[in-house]
Formats: sequence, C-alpha cells, structure tokens
Amino acid sequence: MFQIVAVYSPVLLKQGFTVEKELFDRELDAQVTLLPHKTVTREELYQHLAEADALFTDYQQVDTELLEHAPRLQCVSLLSTGYNVVDVPAAQKAGVAVCHVREYCTQEVAEHTMALMLALVRNLRPYVMAVEQGIWEFDRVSRASRLEGQTLCLFGLGKISRAVARRAQAFGLHVTAVSQHTSQEEAQKLGIQLVTPQQAQETADIISNHMALTPETYHYFNREFFSGLQRAPIFLNLGRGGSVNETDLAEALDQGWVSAAGLDLLWKENPELAGHPLLGRENVIITPHAGFYSETSLREMIRIACENLIYCLRREDDRVDDYVLPPNR
Repeated sequence: MFQIVAVYSPVLLKQGFTVEKELFDRELDAQVTLLPHKTVTREELYQHLAEADALFTDYQQVDTELLEHAPRLQCVSLLSTGYNVVDVPAAQKAGVAVCHVREYCTQEVAEHTMALMLALVRNLRPYVMAVEQGIWEFDRVSRASRLEGQTLCLFGLGKISRAVARRAQAFGLHVTAVSQHTSQEEAQKLGIQLVTPQQAQETADIISNHMALTPETYHYFNREFFSGLQRAPIFLNLGRGGSVNETDLAEALDQGWVSAAGLDLLWKENPELAGHPLLGRENVIITPHAGFYSETSLREMIRIACENLIYCLRREDDRVDDYVLPPNR
C-alpha cells in the first residue's frame, strides 16, 4: 500500500478532497494523510513524511531539509503550474520525481488579464469608489483614454500570453512581446512584433508580465526598469510575484513612471496586507492570486495532478502530464 501525504491550502481544503479520494481509491492501493498547509508544523509534517511514498501539494516548500526527512519519497505532485516551490536539483539528487500541471487555466488567466486591463483603462475603481460616496461625475477621473490603437507589450510569450494576445487584438490593440524563446517567424504568424526590453520601455502603453520566475526574472521589474518607461504605461502582473520589486513599483506609481497597476499576486503568497505600499490607491487593483480560478479550471487542475501522481507511482512515466525525473529513473 502506498502512503500519500497531501498538504493543502485552505482554498483546496474547501473542495473537500472528494475528487482526489475517488481517483486514488479507484486507481491505487493507497492511504492518504491530509494536512492543512497553514497549521501543520514542520515536525508534524516530517513525522508523516517518514513513511511517505508521495507528497501531493500546492504550496508546500520542498527543500533539502524536507527531502532528508522523507527517505521513501518517490514523487512530488504539484497542484500548480511550474516548479517554483520545489528545489528540483535537490529532488533529483534524492531520486524523487517532480510533476506539475502543465496547463489547466490558460483561458481564465487570459480573461483575468483583460479584466484588469479594461478596469484600469476605463478607471472603474475610482468611479465605483465615487458612486459609493454619493458622487455622480463622469469626468471625475483625470486619466481617460481609448484602448483601441494602444500598444500592449507582453513579457513572456507562452500559452497564456498568446491567449491574451488574441483577445487584445480583438480590441484593436497593437501587440508586441519580449521573448527569448520565440522566433521572429513564429511571432509574425501570431500577429505579434518582437521587441527588446528597451523598445518595450519606449513604446508600450500597457505592459503585462507572464514570465516564469527564474533567477534571471526575480525582481526584473525594478526601479531601473520603471524609471526607463517613456509612456507611463499601465503595468499588469499575472506571472509571479517575485518578478516585481513592490517597493520600486510603489515609487513608480508615486513618480508617474507607471500610470496604474493591476496585480493578481504579490511577492508573498500569503502577504501581510496591513500597511502594504500598493494598497489604498485609486489606480491600483490587486486580486488574491485568483486569475487561475474557475470551477472548471479547479476541477481540471485537481484531476491532472492526481493522475500525475498515480502514473508516477505506477511508473507509467509516459502518461504524466509534465515532470522532472531523477537521473536514475
């Protein structure tokens, strides 16, 4: 019998673990221990991991220390896109396979990007705040522009960025992108112009980040970047919180280097909101990492992550959605 430890955040605990239990009961001879991410201590987690064959989680950090307390561990299956919570080299050294969900919420994140963009371009936040205070003035806002004809620059050109580009083009936006992994020919087929970061700073009316978090992209959007912007663009971050230096973004808003910001996440997954420098501003909209969320996407994420774990434990590696295997596997 396989021993599975599932460390879940509150948003997934709300779902009741019903889909997961059904899949595991049907496909594996397994016992599952469900632990809440926010309240489980490291000592409790290590105690359960001592006999675990698999770890199933969304936000639990997997580092060398954790792996040392899980000598039987074969697989870490992530309920997320990307490997940023896992020290992948350490997992490979320990002989542990790491799986993630390659794609489950492209449409939702693209829609959320457009929602933030449209809300900021149309100044919805100050209008709503004014109406709730009994003020009925269409010209209350000082910043009002037509979206059609503006330039949107996407940083990163993966599945989500391409879905955003299709929607943006339908609104009449000129779409450019900064991407090291896309050829000019491929971009041209998508109707997207590739530009350098400097060209993006000079020409963008709206910037939307969708890059993965790597050492190269950590705090990519910092004071140096923001101070070089020429058109006081709207700045959107739907990628990773660590890509943005939040103190520098606050300064950019104060200085007028950025006209408005829409953020679906902050640097910390569970941030301290009291006194945060980006809150309380009419030209900033922040959502709690909700871009991925719909009932459909949540079901898909859970199903794929469960299947990844099942296939990994059964050594059916060719059926795993996406993974990093240890060298000796």
